[in-house]
Amino acid sequence: MSKINLYKKIAGIFYSLEDKDEVLREFFWGSYNQERIYQWESYIGVWKDFHARIDALGIDISYVDHIGGEGEGEEYWSVYEFRTPYESTFIKFDGYYQSYDGSTFTEFYEVKPKQRMVTFYEK
Repeated sequence: MSKINLYKKIAGIFYSLEDKDEVLREFFWGSYNQERIYQWESYIGVWKDFHARIDALGIDISYVDHIGGEGEGEEYWSVYEFRTPYESTFIKFDGYYQSYDGSTFTEFYEVKPKQRMVTFYEK
């Protein structure tokens, strides 16, 4: 791998796609699944281009977590891990949810997993 970190490579792929909004929304909604996308009859254009670039770099993509939607407040995001045999990065696809307008993607950025201790007071 070159000296450019994995996040920058992936961001470069997203920004260079002709219809990047379609790809970014799929990740944001937490519904990206490589096998499912390969099964779409319309698997052409932007998805074919995206996967050709990801495959050329040997990147595997895994769903990690998702928050948001009806009944969960305004918070709405998804996190995916992108990894090669040499490095990995976690990317958060962030936005918000409003009942009258649905979910809206705003940005993506690199995040680091961090565990926290939580105390619950139960009956």
